Amino acid sequence: HVVWSASRRGWVGAHELYPGEMIQVAGNVVAPVEGARRVVGRIEVFGIEVEYFHNYFVGTGDNAMLVHNGPECLVRPKDAEGNPLPYGFKSAEEYRAFTAKLKSGLPEGTQPLFQGSSVTGTSFKTGEPFDVGRKSDFDIALVHDETFLQALDLGAKAKDGTRIGPLNQAQMEALGLLNVQQELAAMAGRPVKFMLFDSTESALQRPSIWVR
Repeated sequence: HVVWSASRRGWVGAHELYPGEMIQVAGNVVAPVEGARRVVGRIEVFGIEVEYFHNYFVGTGDNAMLVHNGPECLVRPKDAEGNPLPYGFKSAEEYRAFTAKLKSGLPEGTQPLFQGSSVTGTSFKTGEPFDVGRKSDFDIALVHDETFLQALDLGAKAKDGTRIGPLNQAQMEALGLLNVQQELAAMAGRPVKFMLFDSTESALQRPSIWVR
């Protein structure tokens, strides 16, 4: 199980917590770890998967017990070289299947990059951890000169002259991106948003994971 550490600004295995570390619990409350004790033994457990992360206390005072439930996707997978992949995937195999579908549905020569909370682990707007209290989006940047110029011709506005989007449904349909976006959202079980960039240099000004 992993817990969101406010001290380290990232997901930490429960066995790695140390006294004094601040962790996030229910209602965006941050509480300190007063102690950690490893218990070795056999106990009957029941495996369930929940949709969102839940961290809360049962009981009060000295008898309070921290209960933690979380989906498997909070454990960040890595590729064969040990590089971290985006949050939201249970395994490298699941990530590869998703990116294969993504690349097959894009115009030839398009470079996709994951951005947003699936890369950083937190929401830029709220600071909340990925998938905490809601199903987080996959934000995907697309770099393709012709698509970027076509979007401008359709009336889309480029922010800072370098970025368009997130694209709405009408824009995606006009650009031929709606089908793959809908297929990816169904495949991932979460919203998928596309942004267009004028260059990879512009896209990489934000935290990104390059899709190979």
